[in-house]
Amino acid sequence: MQDKEIRDAIASILKKEVGALSNVIPSEIINSMANNLSKDFNNLIEKSGYVNKTKYRALQEVADRLEKRIELLEESIK
Repeated sequence: MQDKEIRDAIASILKKEVGALSNVIPSEIINSMANNLSKDFNNLIEKSGYVNKTKYRALQEVADRLEKRIELLEESIK
């Protein structure tokens, strides 16, 4: 999941669980709580060995570039 998707999902859960209080609590506070919880959620996910989409794509790009460099080096050795 992307950071924004996680943040939106947590904000939705908070609004649902808080129920009637969500009308009283300013949305900025709920969004701030969701933002803080999404960071903790990301850390928990990463400790389990997973990464979010943004980090995955960045790592995939690095891996692709390294593969190309290895291929070029192998060709130059031949």
